[in-house]
Amino acid sequence: MVSSLMFHINNLSMGGAERVVINLSSQFTKLGIKVFIATNCYADEEYELPEGVTRIHIGLNDGEDNLSRRKR
Repeated sequence: MVSSLMFHINNLSMGGAERVVINLSSQFTKLGIKVFIATNCYADEEYELPEGVTRIHIGLNDGEDNLSRRKR
């Protein structure tokens, strides 16, 4: 049985892929699986993390914050 898993996504902005990650994370935690979400950056408006989910901000290198979303 899986005891933990991690998703990696650019940020948790109000988009479709981000919503899917949040919904999956919520369901996995209800099954007793420890969930981590690794993100590169923060967005102005983001989905709220479900209870029990841990966010790991891995950050960007200096100067990468100003790149377009696609390049990040």
